Amino acid sequence: LVTVAQYSQFTHIGSRNTGFIVYGSEGTLEVFYQPDCLAIKRAGDEDYTGIEFDADIRTEGAWTRLHREFREAIENDTTPPVPGIEGYRNIEWALGAYLADEQRAWVTLPLAEEYRDYAGPTLDESLIVSEP
Repeated sequence: LVTVAQYSQFTHIGSRNTGFIVYGSEGTLEVFYQPDCLAIKRAGDEDYTGIEFDADIRTEGAWTRLHREFREAIENDTTPPVPGIEGYRNIEWALGAYLADEQRAWVTLPLAEEYRDYAGPTLDESLIVSEP
């Protein structure tokens, strides 16, 4: 038995300031949402390059398509649209960003063994106090 739940808005509403910047040892990669494309700027580029959305993403939406394909992979016992190792790498990348922020230092990926149990940032007041 598997339950897949998505906790977000059904349809992505992008804005010109929605995006991310990746800071690396060789430069930066900037990606921002535009109404009809993603604007991408790599280290050394003078300006942003527009990358158009696939026609099916414009019609169905990326999240809707991803979740539909994932559900179909479960139902049909086929390969999921995003393999587990890619999800693992995305989580590790996000955790590395949190660690870098908390430690105010560069973090090397893949994460070192000492961070294996790191679950990301938590607010102390949100932790449940329990007796052992």
